[in-house]
Amino acid sequence: MQILLVLLALTAALIIFMLWRTARFTKKDGEDLPPLDVSDRVPDQEIADHLAAVIRCATVSNADPEKVDWSEFDRLHRVLEELYPAVHRTMEKEIIGTHNLLFRWKGSDPDAKPVALLAHQDVVPVGDVSAWKYPPFSGTDDGEVIWGRGACDMKNHLVMVMDACERLINEGYVPERDIYLCFGQNEEVGCVPAMTGADLIASTLRDRGITLDLVLDEGGAIVSGDTLGIKQKFAMIGVVEKGFADYRITAHEKGGHSARPPKHTGLGKLGAAAVRLEKAKKPLRLIPPVREMLIRLAPYMPQFILRFLTANIDICEGLLLKVLSLSPLMNAMVSTTYALTQAQGSEQDNVLPKDAWLGVNSRILPGEDIDGVRKFIEKTVDDPSLEVTITKAHQVQNISPHDTKGFELLTELTGRYYPGTLVAPYQQFGGTDSRNYYIVCDNVYRFMPFCIGSGDDTLGAHNIDEHMPKDGLGRSVCFMMDFIKEYKGEA
Repeated sequence: MQILLVLLALTAALIIFMLWRTARFTKKDGEDLPPLDVSDRVPDQEIADHLAAVIRCATVSNADPEKVDWSEFDRLHRVLEELYPAVHRTMEKEIIGTHNLLFRWKGSDPDAKPVALLAHQDVVPVGDVSAWKYPPFSGTDDGEVIWGRGACDMKNHLVMVMDACERLINEGYVPERDIYLCFGQNEEVGCVPAMTGADLIASTLRDRGITLDLVLDEGGAIVSGDTLGIKQKFAMIGVVEKGFADYRITAHEKGGHSARPPKHTGLGKLGAAAVRLEKAKKPLRLIPPVREMLIRLAPYMPQFILRFLTANIDICEGLLLKVLSLSPLMNAMVSTTYALTQAQGSEQDNVLPKDAWLGVNSRILPGEDIDGVRKFIEKTVDDPSLEVTITKAHQVQNISPHDTKGFELLTELTGRYYPGTLVAPYQQFGGTDSRNYYIVCDNVYRFMPFCIGSGDDTLGAHNIDEHMPKDGLGRSVCFMMDFIKEYKGEA
């Protein structure tokens, strides 16, 4: 009895301690303050006109180079020359490979490690043109929004970088360190078997003995806190991205007439495999940047359970992971995901398929192995007659630190241009060119200083009616100008 009382007392003490921690961990909402007005410095309309001009270049990439209209990339290069004469007059420009652009803005201190600002020139196909509100390569300006393929992914970022450099050069600014502008030609098909543009540019820098102090690419942005129940906005600075792999589960059968089917057809076996794969319990894991993101954001969330579990993460990590996995968004943060995306049987409904297959797209947490994921799928489907192969893949194991001067400056500038905004490291779900630059840099960040409204894909990236609000375009250029001027390096 005495032991029971002692255990109850210890349990009560632990609960009180955890509640005390939660109370200390809880923070009041800040104010949703208006962003800084920079209309007198860089008018939105000027940047909108530039964005519209580059959207009109239909730079659609394809995994097969023979299917790319390279004349549109040539056209984009001419447009950039017309819009940014100071950049082309001042910087050294190279064409790497066929259409990858590499600019070098020479700094005053040859011993200072360079910085690279990334963007990609290509866009994804437009799909059904008739479904678009405006023609996808028109760059239509409706007074508030610029419409067209690439508006938010990522010709807005390309224009931001070029405009910032153009304006600084015209102001007479000379950077302390070399600044490289690296614009790849095929980011959107980054898993092609051949070397991508970003691979080629990064390898060129490495072969020249150049190491970078910092790389800044597309990725996270400034979003509304509404989806988390937070009043103020928050900025997601990507410090890592998940790996990517496509797997094919194939059933090799004899085929034949559908009037004489076997007990289990190839598609039947694949259907059973699909059910097992979707039901399988995937390992959950909290990688460091996601842990840090929760610690920074959870105090502001209204959900008591999230605040309680995060405040006591050293005690409740397992339970926290289970709670997070209930949300598709957060589940993607804490697990390697598997999505059934394709299927193929026979070409006719009365023919048994000889080689039927399912396509599985996986987004892989850092620290996990591509072939290890294949083995997990193989074990889960539990059918030795099915073959599991990897069709294309890349893995990212590097996690950039979030205690650097570069991350600190991105945080400071976000507060300057978007007052009251919370800032947190972020794990990027999609792939970017920046993953290729770890061979020359440890500090690789993925962040676009645009306010996109919410964490959902509301701007139409990779969808019909892609667009970008004009409000904030000038602000992003000012942000980038200040970043270039104020970055002092890690040493």
